[in-house]
Amino acid sequence: MRLLVLSALVASVLVPAALGAKIPAGGHTDAGMAAADRALIGVRNLGAGWTAGPAGGIERLGCSATTPAAIVETGTATSPTFEASSAGPFVSQAAFVYETEAQARSMWSMVAGPATFGCLAKSVAGAGAKGVRFEIVHRNRLSRSAAGSRSYAYRIMLRAITKDQKVNAYVDLVLLERGSALTALSFAGFAEPVATSLELTAVRAASTRLG
Repeated sequence: MRLLVLSALVASVLVPAALGAKIPAGGHTDAGMAAADRALIGVRNLGAGWTAGPAGGIERLGCSATTPAAIVETGTATSPTFEASSAGPFVSQAAFVYETEAQARSMWSMVAGPATFGCLAKSVAGAGAKGVRFEIVHRNRLSRSAAGSRSYAYRIMLRAITKDQKVNAYVDLVLLERGSALTALSFAGFAEPVATSLELTAVRAASTRLG
C-alpha cells in the first residue's frame, strides 16, 4: 500500500503539468530557455541527503484553455524530482520566462489566485494511481514570502485511500514572480506536511535566481 501511495503522491507533485494553458508556437528563444534553466534550484539548495530523480513534467502554467496572444513565453525549464528519501518529502520546480516584465505580471494575475487553487485541488484529487484514490480533506493559503518576489502559496491536504487503508498526504504549491519570470515549486509529503523551514529555504533560493 505504501508504495502505491508514494507513486501516486510523486505524480501529484507534477500536477501543474495538467493545469497549463497552451503557449503560442515559436515563442521560445535560446536566451529565454537559458534564463528559465538558471532559475531552477538544485540539491545543494535543499541540504544534505537530497538526491535528484527523473525530470519532472511541468510544461505550462495556469488553468485556462489558452494563453492570450499578447503573452509570449520565451523559455521554460523543469527540475528533476528531488527527494530526501524514498519515502519523501519530494520537491520539484518549473520556471517560465516571458518576453517582458509586463507580460509576466499579466500571467501572474491569471495564475496567482483562488481559481488556480481550485483547479489544482481538482487535478490533485484525480492524480491517484491504480489502486489508490485521493480525496481532498482540506485546503488553505500559506505564507511563503521571498524578498523581491511576489508570492502566492497554498496547501492541499489529501486522504490517500486503498482497499485496506487510509493515510494523509500533503501537496503544497508556491508561485513566485520576479522580473520577466515566474516559477512554481511543488512540495509533497507523506503522512505529514513538508517542513516550513525547508519550503522557505527552497523558495528563497528560487527567488534569487529569478529576474
